Amino acid sequence: MNDKVKFIERKSKPFPTIGQSIWVVVLLFILIIIVYGPFKAVFLKHINRDIQFPILYLLTFGLILLYLYRKWKKEDSGAKFNFKIQNYRILPILLVVATAIFIVNIFIISSIPMSDSMKEYLREIFEQTGIFTLLTAVIIVPIFEELIFRGIILDGFLKQYSPIKSIIISSLIFGIVHFNPWQFAIAFLGGLFIGWIYYKTQSVSLAIFIHFINNATGTLGGIFDEENYIDATPIEMFGGMTNSILLITTAIIIIITTIYYLNEIFSKEYST
Repeated sequence: MNDKVKFIERKSKPFPTIGQSIWVVVLLFILIIIVYGPFKAVFLKHINRDIQFPILYLLTFGLILLYLYRKWKKEDSGAKFNFKIQNYRILPILLVVATAIFIVNIFIISSIPMSDSMKEYLREIFEQTGIFTLLTAVIIVPIFEELIFRGIILDGFLKQYSPIKSIIISSLIFGIVHFNPWQFAIAFLGGLFIGWIYYKTQSVSLAIFIHFINNATGTLGGIFDEENYIDATPIEMFGGMTNSILLITTAIIIIITTIYYLNEIFSKEYST
């Protein structure tokens, strides 16, 4: 009987810990070096650029998701993703706040000095407008990354650490795996909001929805206004100092107001 109890306890061990998550970052970094370096040079150089990004993404984040999911299920046999959306009426609210966060993110990313090599890298990304690249950036990336960083990592943290510690550290990890300061800043801040939503609702579908809105607006903005998106200062991008102040102020007010309103909804309709 005691052996059976010990077996059940072992199978219900929360996963991952902070240390295990750091190892995931290291493993992802190694995969990216291998896949985006020699593998791309040897195996993908003659493949259409439109399908290069999906292949590269699946061989990095896709493999990480597979590894984490298998490990997650091994440590906790009852672990599963919660895709349920309890209140669909909050989707328009999330759409508004996600758009406001995107506006703030544009200001942040354009305020950080960008190297010429990084600008060239972003131009290459925005020039890839094929259907497979766009579907990967807008659909596959939000699904995979939310399953990894909220569905598994944050979910595991919340079972071991305080909500604040869990959300902050999982957001830091989410920012770090973008491996550049521009995307780190917006991924970290966006991760805080998505993490809070996940903590309140336990719904990975809502996390995916917010990530989808961010990636869709970012991808379309980069495609249709590439030069301003990369080279313009925040004031130039928003059409002058007055417009910049008004737009950023409005976005911040929307974010604060909607978070307060969402918190009221969550306190009545959701249990944490």
